[in-house]
Amino acid sequence: MGHSNVSWLPNAYPNNGVVWEARFSRQDGTPCPHRVQCTRAKKEPRILGLQTRDQYEALQATREIQITEAFRQQYVARAGVESTREQAIRRCGLRQCRYIGLAKTHL
Repeated sequence: MGHSNVSWLPNAYPNNGVVWEARFSRQDGTPCPHRVQCTRAKKEPRILGLQTRDQYEALQATREIQITEAFRQQYVARAGVESTREQAIRRCGLRQCRYIGLAKTHL
């Protein structure tokens, strides 16, 4: 809403693709009625993560491919497998082993 950032910092976790972080002042965002459009944090200020141009353009190109009908037809098989797997995890608790000890849990 017209405020400038306070600092530019290199990202501490570059593996997620974000190279720089632009941080804004806590005083600028706290009383703002449009805060919910900027951040989900309750008290912390807005932080923008910025990628390199190559990473950004590759991400946008992939997103454009994903909205095509050809991609949807190709993804149908995977979506069926993923939904079956997710249902088994949620209903049957497959992420946790009900037995203690290696003898009963090995395949």
